[in-house]
Amino acid sequence: MFKARGTCFGSGPENHSLAEKKKLYPSHAVAVPDPAAFFVESRPPVGYKFPSHYTECQIMEYALETIQGATMSTIQKLLQDIEAAPSGPHIAAIFDFDGTIIAGYSATSFIREQVKRGDVSPRQLMEIVSAMTSFGMGNLGFSGMMAVNAQFMKGIEEEAYIGVGKQLYSKQIARLIYPESRALVNAHIAKGHTVAIISSATPYQVEPAAADLGIEHVLCSYLEVSEGKFTGSAVLPLCFGQGKVDAAEGL
Repeated sequence: MFKARGTCFGSGPENHSLAEKKKLYPSHAVAVPDPAAFFVESRPPVGYKFPSHYTECQIMEYALETIQGATMSTIQKLLQDIEAAPSGPHIAAIFDFDGTIIAGYSATSFIREQVKRGDVSPRQLMEIVSAMTSFGMGNLGFSGMMAVNAQFMKGIEEEAYIGVGKQLYSKQIARLIYPESRALVNAHIAKGHTVAIISSATPYQVEPAAADLGIEHVLCSYLEVSEGKFTGSAVLPLCFGQGKVDAAEGL
């Protein structure tokens, strides 16, 4: 298994350690430092002081160049590792979506679109934001946050959101794809590896990007649909935490 930016199974505390990942996937575990660690590894020694004539902007520019240089070095090493790896579908390359394939979070674009379409009222928006905040602070589980959002989708045609997903991807989300992630995906596809996105997001967020990148397998969280309309519930178990690990093992 190869890992792109960030963590392989998400960014929350439920992630497996590298040792655990190697136990699950002994043949294909490759560790990649998080981008935030690059500066830590490359910055000047503790106690170092920049010359007094350096402006704050110059110091920030130095930091960004250091991070970018380390990032490119790591990506090149990964591409070399992929090229050297065996070919064939028995090797899986699994990517997360938000914060890994794309910069930021696709949910932000979808919530804005829900408000714009009138699918979510100002009061409901406040409930969604409150749930997201509680989740971020650890006071609400992911399933609880999804339940809050899903209830406001009740009665909406699923087909409408398939179209919304495609439209938002072409207008907003496509430009958020990391060039490095696209390069890694292309390299794996060229080797005939099984490439997959495993994400806690919904298919309306993920599938347009997967189609653009040529990724065949998408495992994510689903909203319940009956007779073509959302019921207001999410399908359990969700693809989050252990759910992501289970999805990866079942690939």
